[in-house]
Amino acid sequence: MEFYRILAKAYDEVFPFSQTTFDFLRLHAAGRVLDVGCATGAYVKRFHGEGFSAEGIEYVPELIKYTENISAGDMRRLPESFSGRFSLVYCIGNTLPTAQTLRTQKYPRRICPHPAKRRKGGNPDT
Repeated sequence: MEFYRILAKAYDEVFPFSQTTFDFLRLHAAGRVLDVGCATGAYVKRFHGEGFSAEGIEYVPELIKYTENISAGDMRRLPESFSGRFSLVYCIGNTLPTAQTLRTQKYPRRICPHPAKRRKGGNPDT
């Protein structure tokens, strides 16, 4: 994670906000959304700006710029208080490769109980 601590000041320049990505997420958003590995919080901020209830969790606190409803924490150990609270849980960018044990975790079902909303790459079967 040291790489991301060093990159923190330039993160949004290297990995800019994507309107196309946001539009896709917004199509699937209803109620509360959770951005897992939210980095600077740009997508959480945009969801708030459009009237959604959104939260984010980020492992590298130095990355967090937009702080409203964003927590520093490990996506492999989401708080029990997140259970059933979200209609859409998403993880975009290069976050998943940093969590080698994520495939063995069962938290997505606990956090987002609707299987159609748990997607990788837009494929509802994964």
